[in-house]
Amino acid sequence: MIGMPANEGDDAAIAKQILEALSAPSDAPHSPRKPKRRTERDEGVYTCPSCGESIVVPLDPTAGDEQRYVEDCPVCCNPIVIHVEFVGDDEPARVWAEAE
Repeated sequence: MIGMPANEGDDAAIAKQILEALSAPSDAPHSPRKPKRRTERDEGVYTCPSCGESIVVPLDPTAGDEQRYVEDCPVCCNPIVIHVEFVGDDEPARVWAEAE
């Protein structure tokens, strides 16, 4: 542990202690995080029925195998019904949209 200097001449000793503490191996296990790989189950693409633009949306497989929700198109702002189906672990999700 690093203590307070007894007098002003101890600055070099404290700096040495700090450097030693920073270079000493840590007792905590080191396990770097691996970045999460995006998969076909993380994102889906649909074509807006109003403006024809391809839109990428995040997918949430924990919300169920069949999902349906209304969202405004981020390009033309028209409301659309987005459908998502998770058909299998090895297959990408099916995503499509229709006008509300």
